[in-house]
Amino acid sequence: ADAVDLGIAGRSARTITSWVAVRSFNSGAVYEMGSTGDGEEFAFRARSSIGQWRAQYGGNVYHTITGFDTRGDWAHFAQVYTGGHSYVYVNGVLESSMAVRLDTGTDKDFRIGRWNNDYFDGLIDEVRIYDKALTEAEIAGVMAGGTAIADYHPVASPMNLTDPEAAGSRGVNFADFAVFMNEWAEEQLWP
Repeated sequence: ADAVDLGIAGRSARTITSWVAVRSFNSGAVYEMGSTGDGEEFAFRARSSIGQWRAQYGGNVYHTITGFDTRGDWAHFAQVYTGGHSYVYVNGVLESSMAVRLDTGTDKDFRIGRWNNDYFDGLIDEVRIYDKALTEAEIAGVMAGGTAIADYHPVASPMNLTDPEAAGSRGVNFADFAVFMNEWAEEQLWP
């Protein structure tokens, strides 16, 4: 699905949240979508330097968050766009903000675990896409397992076969992994 399908194209407000456990910092993305021109992308990725993350908006429009060597630990990230400003929260704490004018394109569909040809080295769970800018309190609620909005309807995913998962669980069981590997092989997604 592209940004139009998700209701977050152009200058629309949006929030994407996720739980991430990185193994190595290799420039791979937690997610990406859009186009490569300035202000036309919406991505969040690890950098090649240990402890660095980047909220990427296309071309030379980005902001880098440093000092978060999360190798081996789960961390919660929330990237928020209000329609004129971007915020990045790490574990519920605002770590970066900048004024930015987006016009997210539709050249690239929303992809998890990849930025261009760089694949994320780690685990990604509970990616949530909202067509509004979540508040700090709403982000804290999402971290605690809430939905942030009253009419949240999770999308069925083959990576979540064993609903309901235990509270606080961010693990993938063998059945989930088998489905993922089958999809990966069918789509020939190996590097």
